[in-house]
Amino acid sequence: MRRKAYSFFLCLIFLSALAQPAAFVKGRVLSSGPVSSELSPVKNAEIVLQTSDGFIYKASSDSTGAYLLRIKRAGAAAWLHIEVNKQTRCVGIKSDESLFAQKDTRQFNLQDGDTVTQNFRLDRAIVCRSLPSVEFAFRSSQIGHDALSLNGTMPQEEAINFFYNLLQDNPTIAIEISGHCDSREKSRLSKKRAKTVVSFLIKKGVDPKRLTAKGYGSKKPLIPEAIISAAETKEEKEALYQKNRRIEFKVLTFEFKG
Repeated sequence: MRRKAYSFFLCLIFLSALAQPAAFVKGRVLSSGPVSSELSPVKNAEIVLQTSDGFIYKASSDSTGAYLLRIKRAGAAAWLHIEVNKQTRCVGIKSDESLFAQKDTRQFNLQDGDTVTQNFRLDRAIVCRSLPSVEFAFRSSQIGHDALSLNGTMPQEEAINFFYNLLQDNPTIAIEISGHCDSREKSRLSKKRAKTVVSFLIKKGVDPKRLTAKGYGSKKPLIPEAIISAAETKEEKEALYQKNRRIEFKVLTFEFKG
């Protein structure tokens, strides 16, 4: 009898809690799939909301990428952002690829009864040749005249700032920066390219322990030599060689602690 009464009492408390005024923040977390036009749900991403009166709420995205936050004390400004860890993964993509967050804080007001939808899209932290927006090439094959650029258009300062901002937005990652040559160059130049980028980042204040420079020579070309040889003009060949003179990055760990 006592057990039944106790269960009934707990049920009343639960129903009372549900009846209290609340606001809800919901949404989905997605990332690009194997095909650029596809979006895959992301599971185990942590969504964090902080209100102006000091309360913090957290939720994780499920296997459909969905999350739901129930805000017990509404009537305040709110800040929402997303965090990733080594368990954060794209659903249905069988690989060891990880995801990284970018500085994306949403601010809005919450009142009792509100339901706010906020969706997030994460980038895949993989070797940058799979991310066309972060493919770095060198305009020159001469050691003294290298000009690092993003997709052949972004100037060196902005290209370096891409790496810097990535590291600032994700303070627990450490990355490998790898240099590559075209087949006409000496292999040592690939390591020089990687070390040059690392040196710039260290000067900007990045912890050296978060950076690894590695040179691969011409062992990993983006454009095979046969395709370059088949190009009809000298200009076309040079443009293809330029794609092989490049910097790539990959995330080594999401658990860097200094």
